[in-house]
Amino acid sequence: MKAAKTLQEELQKRHKETEDFFIDEYAWTVAQIFAGKESETKCKFTREQISSSITYHGKDLTSAAVTALKNLTFDIAAMTFSCRGRGLHPRFLLHDSPREAEMAEAPYGRIFDLIIEQAKEPSNFQHIITTTSHPPEEYQTLPYLRLKLDSSESKGRHFNQDL
Repeated sequence: MKAAKTLQEELQKRHKETEDFFIDEYAWTVAQIFAGKESETKCKFTREQISSSITYHGKDLTSAAVTALKNLTFDIAAMTFSCRGRGLHPRFLLHDSPREAEMAEAPYGRIFDLIIEQAKEPSNFQHIITTTSHPPEEYQTLPYLRLKLDSSESKGRHFNQDL
C-alpha cells in the first residue's frame, strides 16, 4: 500500500512539473507574439477544461483577434513543447485562415517569425497555415511557401482543375 502511495505521489509531482513547464512554454510563446511587451499569461488545467488568459498592459484581452492569437499561440506552444521532448503532440498543425484580417500586422507577422525560428531547430514538425491575405513578404517563396492557390482560373485551383 505504501509503495502505491509513493508511486502516486511521484506521478502527481511529475505531472505538476510537466504542467508548469508547459505553462512556461506558453507564456514564452505569447511573449514572442506580443514582442515581450508587458504581456502576462495564465493557463490552468483541470480535469474538465483548459483555460487561459492574456493580459496586455494590465488589461484582459478578449477581442476576436486576441482569441485567435491565444489559440494559435497555445497550439504552437503545444507543438514546440513536444519538439523539446515533452508532451505527446503529433507535431502537425493546420490553421485554416486564422482570422488574420482582424489582427494587427505586427502580431500576425510574428506568428510566421516564430514558426520559422522554431523550424531552425531539428524539431521535425509540419505547420500548414492557409491565409486569405498574403503572409509577410519574406515568407512568400520557397522554402516557406509551398503552394499558392488562386481560384480565379482552373490552373490556380487545387489539383489544377475545377472539381
